[in-house]
Parts: sequence; structure tokens; C-alpha cells
Amino acid sequence: NNSTDGTADILRKLGAKVTERNYPHFRFDEARNDAMKLCSPNADLLFSSDFDDIIEKGWRKKVEHAWELGLKTGKNPNAILFTYSVWYGDGVPKQKFLRHSIHTPNGWYWKCRIHEYLEHKSGKCFIYYPKFEMESRPVRHEHGRYLQMLEDECRDPNCEARSKHLLGREYLYHKKYEDAIEWLNKHLSSIDATWKSERAASMKFLSDCYGGLGFENARELWLWKAMNENPKDRDAPFSLGMLLIRKKEYRTAATILERCLAIEKPELDYPYFSLDAWTEKPLVCLAEAKFYIGEWNEALVLLDKALKMNPACKVALTMKDEILSHIKAGRSPAKPPEEVPRIRLEIPELS
Repeated sequence: NNSTDGTADILRKLGAKVTERNYPHFRFDEARNDAMKLCSPNADLLFSSDFDDIIEKGWRKKVEHAWELGLKTGKNPNAILFTYSVWYGDGVPKQKFLRHSIHTPNGWYWKCRIHEYLEHKSGKCFIYYPKFEMESRPVRHEHGRYLQMLEDECRDPNCEARSKHLLGREYLYHKKYEDAIEWLNKHLSSIDATWKSERAASMKFLSDCYGGLGFENARELWLWKAMNENPKDRDAPFSLGMLLIRKKEYRTAATILERCLAIEKPELDYPYFSLDAWTEKPLVCLAEAKFYIGEWNEALVLLDKALKMNPACKVALTMKDEILSHIKAGRSPAKPPEEVPRIRLEIPELS
């Protein structure tokens, strides 16, 4: 699999059966599908992982237990759904989503040369097992390689909407904002772009692109659109709330952030959403908005909740000390500035 670090030799010394294959034009889906063909069709399950994945101790017993439970349901499952988290070196997971790379050997195949995913010829039937988790701790980003492979993928006029979305996101990472805007809009206008979580993510990325170009109104507008596209996601309202605080539109920011915090758990269906909106940060941002509109007691309650989640949060500790010093000195809240609404869409209700 184009390895250059001696992995094959190390595996042979450990007694593993090794098959080497070089790919002149490498595709992740082709390599994974070739690997599956080398596995026994009589195996109960195949487990596909990457070199930077970390599997918890005792994983096999958990997987076998999950499979036994699944077989008892009588639903003829063909994959185990589990939680997958991505870490980037600072001790905090940045992404978390559901994955099903533990599956039966028959009927499954990988699609797309990059950011590949599993499909089944006759339909998926998952067993969700929350007690099993896997971590990825990438050593380095490979955005240059990913960009080239995504560009190759999207040269096909019949490429999936998902690939257009991912190419737009990759251009955003490279700060090629105009290219990112082009491909994210292509994604949103594709007939097969029906997944609300992915559509909302494209809108959020469009907001980031316009922010990078200095178009603040467009940046705000796309966050409103993203929030309306997927009302069950915290990402867009959290980003919008922070943006409105920077614009000193504190009342609207408070409304949006309250809406954000009303979403009680992530759906975990979209694999690239940020976990920041599920930390103490939305509470701290809402406390800041409450402080500026004069609701100091509410701000203190929010800060206590934030510090319960993260006792070392310096922003929350500093803000709490500042509010308490104002109260101790007998100061009254200042009148909040008048807000002049410019861009407003309807705030969606939670179903």
C-alpha cells in the first residue's frame, strides 16, 4: 500500500501474513477494497482501521458482545455502529461522529478515492453499541495530498455532491476562498445534496469563506441560513452568537445562544462538525451577552455552569471576578446599546 517506512518488514517479523501492492495512482477506496478481498469470506466480522487509530483495551470482547446482542434481535445486522473521535495533540477531541467500519465481509465496498466511505449492495442494518469507542490521533495534516485527490475526484462530471462539499472545505483550509465558494455552491445546487447536516456545514463553510474575504454581512447571512437548514445542530448558532457579540448586538446574540444551548445532544451523523459548541464556550459567550445587557445574576449562573464543565476556563474565571467586583462596588449595569437589525432570518423552532 505504498508504505515507505518498513511497516511490511515489521509485520512479517511479528508473524503476520503480508501482501504488498503498489498503486501508481493511489485511491483509498481501491486499496481498502483490495484489502477486503484478501480476507476470508467466512469471517464473522472485518474491522477496518487506520495507522493513527487507537483502539481501547479489551476491544475484542466488546465487539463480540455487541455482535451477539445484534444477532439476538433477529434483524440480521451487517455492521456495528460505534463512536469515533479525532484528537489533535492538545488533549481535547476536536471531532466526534458515528462510524461503522466493523462489518460482515459480504456485500460491503468502499467508495471515493479520498474521504472514502462504506456502502452495502443490498442495504445497511446497524447495531449501535455505545460502549465501544475508537480514537484517531493524526500525526500531521495532509491537506496538500487531500486537495489533489479531491480535485481529481471532482473532475468527473458525475461526481457525488459529497465530494464537491469536501473539495470546497479543503479549499477553505488552504484559504483559497473564491475556489471554496465556487465548490460549496456547486454542492448546495446539486440534486443529490439532500443531507441537511452536510448542507448546513457547506453554509457554515461559506460563512467562513466570506469572513476570510472581509464580507461580514455575507458571513452573518450564511450562518443564519445554516441554522435554519439544520435546526438540531449547535455549530451555526454558536458561531452566529459569537459574531453578534463582536458586533455588539448583545440581545440578539443572547437569543441565538439560548437557542444553541437548548439543543441537548449532538446527532453525530456529520463527521466533520466541531466539538467547541459542546464545551463550556457557548455558556461563556451567553454570559458575556447577558453581562452587556445588564442581566448580571443570570451571567453568574451561566459562568458557574461553565466552570463546572471546565474549572480551568480563564475567560469564565476573569468574567466572574469582574462581575462580582462590579456588584461589590455597588455599580449598576449600564444601558445596553441600541441594536439596528440588518440581517435577520426566522429563528427555527426545535421539533
